[in-house]
Amino acid sequence: MKATHIAIAALSVFIIASFFLIPKGQPAQKKAVLSDFDARILSSGRLNQSLLKAQHIHADFAVFANGKQVDFNKSAYYGKSAFLHMEPDDDGSTGKKLHMHSTNVPLWVFFESIGMEFGRQCLVAETKDCGNVMLFVNGTQNNGYGDYVFGNGDRILITANPKDIDGEKAIVTSYSEKQ
Repeated sequence: MKATHIAIAALSVFIIASFFLIPKGQPAQKKAVLSDFDARILSSGRLNQSLLKAQHIHADFAVFANGKQVDFNKSAYYGKSAFLHMEPDDDGSTGKKLHMHSTNVPLWVFFESIGMEFGRQCLVAETKDCGNVMLFVNGTQNNGYGDYVFGNGDRILITANPKDIDGEKAIVTSYSEKQ
């Protein structure tokens, strides 16, 4: 039974990599590969493979912990998941814009791929902040937390123990509206 699950997981990874992640106009030997993280979440069943379809959308976002903005403009945070990630951008949005390459990918995928956590109770980024964790989407509080799946052009604010919510909301950029 275990061998069957491993075979199904391997086949699923191959199908998704082949179907969703082959860069257009690239020869076959240049196929994008799923990261170990992507393979792990697919084989665990935590990400519903039947809901994944190809797309490329963006959302602007900012994360604050105790009034301090988390700096995502670091190569350590780029491209850790093929499904939902940050990447260096030429438009000045590096570290401020998420890229989603499949449908129905929740925010927890991004956070876990970079070794962070985001949920109803705690935000674990540069520090562990528990208590007053909030998610705002387009200026309105949202209770989706890590399960939230963003839409193209969303402006996302995640804040833990905020000092100035209005000021933090104003920091969220709008680069993705121009996409």
